[in-house]
Amino acid sequence: MGLAIGEQYFQSLPKDIQQLLVDEAEENGRWVSPITIQKEDEFKEALAKGGVTFVQADTEAYRKATLATYKAFPKWTPGLYERVQAAMK
Repeated sequence: MGLAIGEQYFQSLPKDIQQLLVDEAEENGRWVSPITIQKEDEFKEALAKGGVTFVQADTEAYRKATLATYKAFPKWTPGLYERVQAAMK
């Protein structure tokens, strides 16, 4: 589970509160992720009954199409792309 919070606001918080937020987000992820995986087929079936059409994304095409994004926004967090790539391995 992730934690969606502005970096500037997060950094303005006391260190103990920052750590509390990180710890709780991690704990929530350990609890929610298995439930979500277990219920995935049930969720998909309910969505399909509601009219949702699922398609298989061409992930390689998306990857190629977005490669230039990292060069287009050089002021993003330095090393972000490399850290994400390393985490995905």
